[in-house]
Amino acid sequence: ENAAMLGSYDENIKRLRNLVRQDEDVADYLDTVEHLVVDEAQDLVGIRADLVIEMIGKLAEDCGVTVFADEAQAIYGFADDREARSGPVRKPPLPQRIRSGSAGVFRECELAEVHRTNSPNLLKIFRDTRRKVLGAGDATGVGLAEIRQEVRRLAHGRVKTTNDVALADLEDAFVLYRRRCDVLLTSSLLFGSGISHRIRMSGLPACIVPWIGGLLSENTSRDLHSDEFTELWSRRVFGTPLATCKPEEAWEKLVRVAGRTSDVVDLRLLRGMLGRKQPPAELCLTEFGERGPVIGTIHAAKGREADTVHLMLPHDPDYDIDQEEEARVVFVGATRGRSELLVGEGYRQHASRLETSGRAYSRKTWSGQPKVQVEIGRDGDIHAAGLAGRRYFEAPRQIRAAQERISGFATYRTQLVASLDRNAGFAYRIHEKSESQCLAVLSQTVNGDLFRIAEEIGGGRRTPKVIRYLSVHGARTVVVPPDAPEIEELHEPWASSGILLAPLLLGYTTLVFPYRSN
Repeated sequence: ENAAMLGSYDENIKRLRNLVRQDEDVADYLDTVEHLVVDEAQDLVGIRADLVIEMIGKLAEDCGVTVFADEAQAIYGFADDREARSGPVRKPPLPQRIRSGSAGVFRECELAEVHRTNSPNLLKIFRDTRRKVLGAGDATGVGLAEIRQEVRRLAHGRVKTTNDVALADLEDAFVLYRRRCDVLLTSSLLFGSGISHRIRMSGLPACIVPWIGGLLSENTSRDLHSDEFTELWSRRVFGTPLATCKPEEAWEKLVRVAGRTSDVVDLRLLRGMLGRKQPPAELCLTEFGERGPVIGTIHAAKGREADTVHLMLPHDPDYDIDQEEEARVVFVGATRGRSELLVGEGYRQHASRLETSGRAYSRKTWSGQPKVQVEIGRDGDIHAAGLAGRRYFEAPRQIRAAQERISGFATYRTQLVASLDRNAGFAYRIHEKSESQCLAVLSQTVNGDLFRIAEEIGGGRRTPKVIRYLSVHGARTVVVPPDAPEIEELHEPWASSGILLAPLLLGYTTLVFPYRSN
């Protein structure tokens, strides 16, 4: 657990692998495991596959091991594992290594019955199309174009656009794209049409439930007793937009995550758990936003299902892509639905992303003026220092006023503006369109990325003074772990509590990068 809290994801996996190899306590624990279940094994490559194989090697001889894999859904390839693609030979994924005997002797079984759907067309995709996808790499196998054509033929219909009021009536539905930029653009269009929706894709911040921020943002005690919780809930949460669950349910969740006893929650432990890169799921929103259809990427929908799926295929796939992997991506998107599959096309826009941060952007030109659509709202774009930092707020009363306004965003949808403040290190202060009250400050990561985009455009351009049309999809809680360096930047009592509210902010807004002399 300690290893998993430090360093990059790959570094953490290496630490865990070394613990399994060398630590006697870990070996003793694995020796007590009665059965190990590994899911989505087709996506375990490189050091992740190494870790699983090391774990299997430490299990007792009478321990059972079950590995689930569908190689027709292997859509992550080697893109996220530098070790897997380093050197002249790429390491194979876990299923291939198991077949080679690297993890011992296994018996291979095929699960043929489909439980997700009773739709004849969807069943054909699950069975017939899947066989073709698995054979896409063979000399006689079908290619990406054929897979796309078959999915279109077996779908229940076509859909032309997602900017449609019909989506307002869909709750158990996915609208799936191949690219993040298409998700961002669709979300902007739906927000402008007043259609509530949720977003699911990589790169977004963890959406810790907002009632925690409303409840504990100014609580500086070490422990939280049940009677104190009841009083705080009555005073700070009850009757507000933050009350998204019953107090009894909220207390039970806190106790499960960080309870010292059934009547006491260790707040320091709670901060440590919630301050992780991946906080406990039971205290997080499943998606970015709380209601409406889920707009997301095919990759982020993997392992999930919905009653209705709108599969928006890329308009013109690039010729230099991995055709076999793209065929599997299409298959994954087409098999997320239980009842209905509608197929459409993504946008005809070219998009890029910054290598340093992963931020999506798309260059445009109108009347000879270079403009860029830029993603705002990534993980890290708003952090605790931008909500309660002494550098940006003169007094605690300003922070309290901002926190109170942000709490209202839990049920109120609006658009915010970010204005450049030269006196605050050229940071962007977020405020409502007709108000000057600063609600939060965008991090220096945003500034750095905008400078990089300006340099790419060239011609002595500078970053924009204003960022408009930042959509607010709700509120979330931001938690700083105990002893984190960022604590020293905050006003009290938030330096002691480490807990704040932040807007669920997302935008794919068009920015003008003027000449420096302007």
